[in-house]
Amino acid sequence: MKKIFYIHLILLTLTACSDVLDKSSLTSITDDQAWNDPNLADSYLAKIALDNSPGWGTAEKHCDEATAGNNFGVSYGLITSGDLQGLAYWPYANIRSINIVFEKLSASSLSESQKNLLEGQAHFWRAYVYFEMVKRYGGVPIIKDVQKLSNDIFVARNKTSECFDFIIDELDKAITMLPVTFTGNETGKINRAVAFALKGRILLYKASPQFNPSDNAALWTDAYNANKAANDSLLMYGYGLYDNFSNFWFNEMNKEVVFVTRFNNPERTTGASNDRRPTSEGMFISGGAGGSPVQELVDAFPMIDGTPIVGHSGYDPQKYWENRDPRFDATIVYNGKIWELSGKTGRIQWTYNGYNPDGYGTSFGTLSGYYTCKAVELAPTAATAVSGGVDWVEIRFAEVMMNYAEAANETGHTDVAYEVLKQIRKRAGLIPGVNDMYGLTEGQNKVEMRETLMKERLIEFAYENKRFWDLRRLRWLNRLTGTQRHGLHSIPIDPNDISKGFTLEGFIVDTQQAMNFPDNYYFLPMTKSEMDKNPNLKQTDGWDEGGFNPLQ
Repeated sequence: MKKIFYIHLILLTLTACSDVLDKSSLTSITDDQAWNDPNLADSYLAKIALDNSPGWGTAEKHCDEATAGNNFGVSYGLITSGDLQGLAYWPYANIRSINIVFEKLSASSLSESQKNLLEGQAHFWRAYVYFEMVKRYGGVPIIKDVQKLSNDIFVARNKTSECFDFIIDELDKAITMLPVTFTGNETGKINRAVAFALKGRILLYKASPQFNPSDNAALWTDAYNANKAANDSLLMYGYGLYDNFSNFWFNEMNKEVVFVTRFNNPERTTGASNDRRPTSEGMFISGGAGGSPVQELVDAFPMIDGTPIVGHSGYDPQKYWENRDPRFDATIVYNGKIWELSGKTGRIQWTYNGYNPDGYGTSFGTLSGYYTCKAVELAPTAATAVSGGVDWVEIRFAEVMMNYAEAANETGHTDVAYEVLKQIRKRAGLIPGVNDMYGLTEGQNKVEMRETLMKERLIEFAYENKRFWDLRRLRWLNRLTGTQRHGLHSIPIDPNDISKGFTLEGFIVDTQQAMNFPDNYYFLPMTKSEMDKNPNLKQTDGWDEGGFNPLQ
C-alpha cells in the first residue's frame, strides 16, 4: 500500500516524540517546539501541501470536451461578480499559513539545510497559489508577510507583471533549495523537478495571448528557455514518457509523474472515479457526473495512422471505434464497449437510448451517448468506487514536452515541435507511416503547427483539466461562442433484440442555448463578497465598475 507523506498530523508526531515524563503540557505545542523540531516543522509543511494541492477538476464541462450538465453555466456566459460558477479562488488564509513558515524559520535553530528544505517547499506553494489566482484575475495583492492587526489590511491589487515577477522569483528560489527527488514515504513531495515544470507552464501562460496580446517575442523567448530547461533537467533526473498510455493512471508514481496529489483509501480518498462511472456501477446516482464526452472530442481522435477521420478511407461511421488512435479506447466509452467495471469479466457497457439506468434518455444516464474511462479504476465495486485512491497528476512529463514544443514553435524551432509530437504519438501506439511522421503533415508553418499542437493537447490531455484553460490563454474561447456540442444516439433497430444492431444519429446537446464566452472571460471579476470586504480592491476592466487593467 502506498504511503502518503502528508497524513502524519502534528498531534500524532507529538505523541510519538514526547517524553511521557514531561508534565509541562500534554495538549499543546509551543512555537519553539514546532519550529525547532524538524519533524514538527515538516508536519506543518505537510499540512500546507494538503491544503493547497490541486485535485480532480471538472473543467472539461466548460468547453468542447464534455457536457455541461445541469446548473453549470461557465460555457453559457453566466459568470458574474456575484457568481463565478465555481471558478472563484481567493486563498489568502492559506497564503498567511505559508508566510508563517518564513517568519518562524528566520528565528529557528534548525540547520540551514533543514531550513532550505522547508523554505523551498513554501516558496513553491506560494508561487503555485498566486499563479492560480493570476491566471483567473490578472494582478492580485501580493502579501509576503504575516499581517498584524496594526497593519493596513486593505491591500490593493498589484500589477499583473509584478505578480509574474514575484511568482517566478519564488520558483527560482525553490529550484535552488529543493532536492532533485524524495524517496520512501516522502515520494510525491514537492521537489526541484516540480518547480522547473511549473515555471515552464507559468512562463508559457505569460507569453500566450491572454497575457501577451501584442505577441511580445521576448516573452516567448523566456517561455522557450524555461521549458527547454524543464524538459532537459527532468530528462536528466530520470523522468520520461511512461510506455503504456492507458495504464498511466494506475501505475502510480511512474517516471512520467511530476506534480502529483496523492490519494489512498482510507487516509485520503477521491470520488472522481465514481463521478465518471455509469449509475449502474457507482454510488449516489453518478451517471457520469464528471461530464459525458461530446462528439467533438470523440471525432478529434485520429485514425491509427495519425491522420484525421474526415476523408479517411478506413473510417467507417457505423464502426467509428475501429482503427482509431489507441488513446481513443483509453478515453472514450461507447455503446457496446467492453468495460469490466467492478471486476466483472466481459462486462459490456450499453449507452443506447432508453437502456436503464445508463443509457441516453434515462433519468440518470449518459447525456451524450458516451462515458469516459480515463483514470477510472476497474476493480472497485459500485459501493467502494466513491472512496477511490487514484492519484491526481497535475503535471506529467508529457505536458512538460508539449509546453516545450509550443514555446519552441513560437520561437522558430518548429523542428522541436515535430520531434515532440512524434514521441508523444509513438508512445500512444500510432503507426509511424510515411517518412515516420505518425500522420503529421510535413512542412507546417508556425500557425499551422500551433493548431496541430492544440489538437494534440486536446487528445493527449482529455479529461485532465487542461483544455478550457488552454483555450482561454490562447484567447480561443470565442471560437466556441455560438456553437453547440453534440452527442450520438444509438437507437436499437429492434428494442426486443439488440443483437440486430443500432441506428446511429447525431444530436445537439446544448438544446437550450449555444455556448457563449464573452471577451471579459479572459480575466475574471473580483467577487462581490471580497470587494465588499476591501474597499481598495478595484474591479477588473470589462466588468461592472471596472478600474483595474490586467494587462499591465
